[in-house]
Amino acid sequence: MSKLELPKPTFIEDLGLHFMSEKSKRKHRIGLYKCGFCEREFKADIQSINQGKTKSCGCYNISKRFKHGLVGTRIYSIWIDIKSRVFNSKNKSYKDYGGRGITICDDWLDVRNFYNWAMSNGYEEELSIDRIDNDGNYEPSNCRWTTQNIQARNRRVGKPNKSGYKGVYIHPLTLKFRSQISINSKRINLGTFPTAVEGAIAYNNYIIENNL
Repeated sequence: MSKLELPKPTFIEDLGLHFMSEKSKRKHRIGLYKCGFCEREFKADIQSINQGKTKSCGCYNISKRFKHGLVGTRIYSIWIDIKSRVFNSKNKSYKDYGGRGITICDDWLDVRNFYNWAMSNGYEEELSIDRIDNDGNYEPSNCRWTTQNIQARNRRVGKPNKSGYKGVYIHPLTLKFRSQISINSKRINLGTFPTAVEGAIAYNNYIIENNL
């Protein structure tokens, strides 16, 4: 596989001359940049950036990137997007992800592992990654590939619903979670479950199996 061009840091501001550390004998011109990998802002020697010696904020091992050759692919963009949402506090979606304590599992910090999981679990170009438990992390047991319509349907929760999941309701007497779905004004009961997550999984599986 041929090497693909690495995303470069984006220059934001010239911060002037500064010593790089207490032991530095001369000042360097420092710039503020946005990392091309994780979108985090970082400071670096402008000359080092221009010469290609500094390629990121340090969030990724460059030697691995040449091996996996995934830069520029859709899966790589999805992976970068996930990391930015859970790690980058400046990302506009951070409050709904990292800000709520949602993270990405250690195994998926290596994009090659994420790629292998995607290829073995139904990835297609028109699908998007979806977390089964909306409060859970990005990890194999909590993720799947779905259409945008399924994701949207899964996330719309009415105000009377206290379970936190579309189609899952708490039974007032048993305090168990009842899963149900309405198709053409007809209500279909999918079962009663001890947890809201299990009810949500049943609801999601019904949507996928019936291509709703």
